[in-house]
Amino acid sequence: VQVRGSIPIYWTQETSVTMPKPPIILNRIDPTYTATRLHFADLFTRYAAPIIVLDLTKQSEKREREMIVSNEYRQAIEHLNVDAQDS
Repeated sequence: VQVRGSIPIYWTQETSVTMPKPPIILNRIDPTYTATRLHFADLFTRYAAPIIVLDLTKQSEKREREMIVSNEYRQAIEHLNVDAQDS
């Protein structure tokens, strides 16, 4: 099963006619990555393990935009993996 969608962290991007690529803003401090944790709990319930994560965001940009979300998502996944190993 392949699931595609928005990255499950708290971020926003304002729409603007004058700015074709508006900045991406991480708008909530969430040290336990609640949204990411709930997203993967749902996936485990629906599909069981293993779950393979593929990040399709840009990994290199002159002006960081997608990389902001990608880096936060990577930290969230690493945090959840550490928690899973400790359990």
